[in-house]
Amino acid sequence: MRNLEHKLLKREKLQLINSNPESLISKTLPEIELESLLLDISKTFELSGLNEEIFPGTFLLHTPKDILQAMNLRSKVFTPLGYNKEFPEKIKGLNYDEFDEKSLILGYKRNGCITGSIRIILDNHNKLQTDSKLNLDPIRKKGKIAELSRLVVDPRFQEKGIEFKNLFAGVYLAGKGIEIKNYILSILDKHKHLYDRFGDITEIYSGSYGSISTECSILSWGLNNPSKMFLRGFLKNV
Repeated sequence: MRNLEHKLLKREKLQLINSNPESLISKTLPEIELESLLLDISKTFELSGLNEEIFPGTFLLHTPKDILQAMNLRSKVFTPLGYNKEFPEKIKGLNYDEFDEKSLILGYKRNGCITGSIRIILDNHNKLQTDSKLNLDPIRKKGKIAELSRLVVDPRFQEKGIEFKNLFAGVYLAGKGIEIKNYILSILDKHKHLYDRFGDITEIYSGSYGSISTECSILSWGLNNPSKMFLRGFLKNV
């Protein structure tokens, strides 16, 4: 089944290029790669079988317009923090990498504009982003895993916490919908208190993270035992 899906996706990419080859002449290689990536993200959403609005106000993004908005928001948040060395941009103003290809990208919207985003990297033959830093196989033995990353909130709304709550309600429901047992996520140590009350949180690493100077932690979040606080504070509308 997976081989068939891969062949169909490859054929769809070729049809897209062959239908308008003149459009490639004026485009740089990163622009061509980005177009292919947008198609991959949309296909990953379609194959998930999940609803577009996974939680009130929180959406699984699959249109080029929405995905590009989320990538631009990443850039706006990460660039002032000096994260571009760790997360380099191939196209200025758009933050993305190869892991987006097999990711579900979530966005929280205010009046149609994306003011918060996070992605769920699905486990596949390329493994997860954190596999380059830690051996995650012992956690895989417990069941299906995925990785949360690229959490960003528009600076204008960071103090309110609404985006954070709604995005994590969305990733919890999406995870349950595709039978994820554990999420892996990397956070700054100073934000650890935000996650301690989720329920079934285990710290599996603490220390430096690439070129980011601030101390970081890598957590495992089991979805089968959410805390009462998480259920009340994040999922009260379900």
